[in-house]
Amino acid sequence: GEINSDAAPVTYYLNMLLWGKFSASWFVEWLEGLRRMGAWPYLIPLGLFVLLWMLRSSLEGRSRARREQQAASLSLVVLGMIAMAVQLTLLFSYQSHVGFMFGRIALLNALFMTGLALGAGGLGQRLARTTRAGLWLALLLGVIAAALWSLPALLDQVARAPGSWQESIYLALCLAAGLLTGIGFPLGVDAAQRDTGEVVTTSGIVQAADNFGGAVGGLLTGALLVPLLGVAGTSRLLALMALMALIPVLYARYLPAHIRALEMRGHRAFPWSGLGWLLLFGVLTQYGWNLVRWAEQPPPLVHFDERLLEEVSGSRLFLGREKPFVHYLGAQRQELLPDQAETASLSTLAAAPEVRGYAGPINLLLSVDREGRLRGVHYVDSNETPSYIEGIERWLAGLAGMDLSRQGLDLQRVDAITGATVTSRAALEAINRSVRAAGKAAFGQSFAGAEEKAGEPAWLEPKFLATLALLLIFFPVYLSGSEPARLLFQAASLLLLGLWLNTLVTEIDLVNLSQGHWPSWSDNPQRWLLLGFVALTGLLFGQAWCGYLCPFGAAQEFLSRLGRWLGLRRYARRPLETRVRFLKFLLLAMLLPAVWWSGDSLWATFNPMQYAFDLPWQGWAALLVSLALLGSLFFVRFWCRYLCPMGAFLALSNKLALLQRLAPKRRFDHCDLGVKDEFDIDCIRCNRCLTGRDYGVRHHRSAGRELKSKQ
Repeated sequence: GEINSDAAPVTYYLNMLLWGKFSASWFVEWLEGLRRMGAWPYLIPLGLFVLLWMLRSSLEGRSRARREQQAASLSLVVLGMIAMAVQLTLLFSYQSHVGFMFGRIALLNALFMTGLALGAGGLGQRLARTTRAGLWLALLLGVIAAALWSLPALLDQVARAPGSWQESIYLALCLAAGLLTGIGFPLGVDAAQRDTGEVVTTSGIVQAADNFGGAVGGLLTGALLVPLLGVAGTSRLLALMALMALIPVLYARYLPAHIRALEMRGHRAFPWSGLGWLLLFGVLTQYGWNLVRWAEQPPPLVHFDERLLEEVSGSRLFLGREKPFVHYLGAQRQELLPDQAETASLSTLAAAPEVRGYAGPINLLLSVDREGRLRGVHYVDSNETPSYIEGIERWLAGLAGMDLSRQGLDLQRVDAITGATVTSRAALEAINRSVRAAGKAAFGQSFAGAEEKAGEPAWLEPKFLATLALLLIFFPVYLSGSEPARLLFQAASLLLLGLWLNTLVTEIDLVNLSQGHWPSWSDNPQRWLLLGFVALTGLLFGQAWCGYLCPFGAAQEFLSRLGRWLGLRRYARRPLETRVRFLKFLLLAMLLPAVWWSGDSLWATFNPMQYAFDLPWQGWAALLVSLALLGSLFFVRFWCRYLCPMGAFLALSNKLALLQRLAPKRRFDHCDLGVKDEFDIDCIRCNRCLTGRDYGVRHHRSAGRELKSKQ
């Protein structure tokens, strides 16, 4: 087991693990995961909070005084946390080197509190009376960061000092820790007072900030930081936190009070601005944690137990080989010699890791015998969408017994999994390459034929060329602002991307890309073309994909127009409708963490557009698609407007729209979807407002007046 040391008193942490095993295993798993991540779980939230706070302040055009007050409040939170954390760290170190901590704890804490009083009432108060209190606060944070970074080296020197000196040095360090952190309190009060102008409000803000920071510092340091990171790791983590708190102070004081390019994008589309930023902070924090967690994941599974090997190969005895790749020789005999092996079993990731499916490599366990006959194939793992590869085990089982001695597998010999052609092609290619490699390594024979010569490039296939032509036509259609041209373009997208190719950009693409899973460019360039187009148009114009190219959105819009013609269309009350539109952002904020933490993309498969063009509809998917399309008869783009998580993600691009000035000037008085600003986050860029014909503003004035009254 691990040994408790003065620099890393891990006993406290191991004790938590012990009691966790008695109460809840998930708690133990969480603690172990936290330990593997090192300092990142504590740095990522603070770093993201600082970046998002600066972005929000610039978008909303907050005054310099308000920014300084909030930056100072954040610095007080960090200073309160540092104060408590440093004091606990010094107590840990004092107990290790001097001992008698419980007999001296009153004296140690008294000196620390004395330092706080002297720092706040003496030097801190004098500095706060100057005109450069913000500058002094920034310098203080820099000094504290430098002191914390050098604290481990100092404590090492103290450990080597004579015993009679050690206690005096620790007492002095407690006093100095209180003195430095105490100076920041009146500096923060000064910034808050200049913004609020009220003593009661100011005192409440600074007291809450300091107490909150102290509570967080005490909890984290005693329970996690010192036991997990040790004294040195804790001190350096606190130093980095002090530097992060320094950034907002400098930003509030020295950057321009108003940044026009950001302020013009700061329009609020929903009443819950704070909730939106909180959701963004939570999602990004969890994504940051998961990036660190994924970096620590074990390598792919290429070693297997004999039970599974016997099930796939039919052999009874196995002899493992690590070179030239991991594989297993098998036989039915009582004794197995390498040159008498009857089967060779291996993972496709061991011999053909370069083959990628729709969302990355596919791990299959297969076995081939001396005659080149495929004994069996077992599905191990992949990042493919579960709903798309449902039944893959049955499909793979059907490959058993096929002769690969001369010819490999392809989609002419084997039918593809329904709706998963790319995955099927990749699986067959991985099997061919693995069988070819196993035949040479185990039997000295050539199986599955020679490597196929490169045929016609995938980017010359009809589906790629047709998609490319459609995407190129988008630019003149969008920039023209012509409604007939847009309707024709949507019809073409519906027919091409929807009914013919069934290739949409959905949440599956989003979660796959967020986890580093992507298809091969050589095998599926059309997918990369669509993803690149969505990113490019989002950067240049905003959420144009939804308004022009999404096949499911086009189907909904045509149904909505039919609903208007039949007199079925309805418009909800604007305050209620605005709040309901926020649902898709809540769904997105729940969907992404669920996929990241569980590792199961099934959480992202509830969007009906993933099934709309996979005919015939079956089960609950049929019900979901039917309800979404039926709702569009009554409400314009029902699913897009209220429930589409992918649309919520693409809506964020409306805050970019770098070339928005080149697009037709929208008429927001004609918008029946509640859009009111050029950079409204919830505009789908449909350009229906250019004419207003869809809901009758131009030709039916009474309907137009009624709609405006509802708005």
